Amino acid sequence: MTKREKLIEYFKTVTPEEFLMDLQKGSKPIEADLKLIKEIREIGLSNEAINVLIHYILIKSDMKLNKNYALKIAAHWNRKRVTTADEAMMWL
Repeated sequence: MTKREKLIEYFKTVTPEEFLMDLQKGSKPIEADLKLIKEIREIGLSNEAINVLIHYILIKSDMKLNKNYALKIAAHWNRKRVTTADEAMMWL
């Protein structure tokens, strides 16, 4: 299994909240991050697509989760009907 395949499998098995906790070594995510996840879910993205989105933004922005950027990408992916982690990764 390649690194990419392992990452996709991981994104499929955890919630975005669990993903952030893993990144923060077990610490609960801050309220603003939890609220952002809720807003992205309301747009219509799946948990696995949200995980890809969070991962991408954190890597690109020195581990800062930018709300406006996240919502813009989430809305774009929703319009493109992105539903899986694999599809989300193809849009990056």
